[in-house]
Amino acid sequence: KITTSWLCNQDVNYRYDHVDSINSKTLSDFPGICSLLHRINSSTEISGTLDCCLAMRYNSNKCSLRPHSDDEIDIIDQSASICAFSLGSSRTIEFFSQNKVPK
Repeated sequence: KITTSWLCNQDVNYRYDHVDSINSKTLSDFPGICSLLHRINSSTEISGTLDCCLAMRYNSNKCSLRPHSDDEIDIIDQSASICAFSLGSSRTIEFFSQNKVPK
């Protein structure tokens, strides 16, 4: 099972893949995540500003996300960077061209 939290300082619900809607939690209530986003936003290697975070907790090493596109155009600026990081157990992340996603 995966536990998901949408952290954002805007009152915007998040929808993706098989999840109908996630109510936002106030990002500023999570100072560690705010600090991490500030460090990332200080980098010259990203475009745009990271101002929200989809936090996912995997209950075992058998949990994972299936290949997907972050294409929620009403929430995600398609020209902005998306950042992924792992806390706790390591995860392998793979990126694919949309026309070559494994089944």
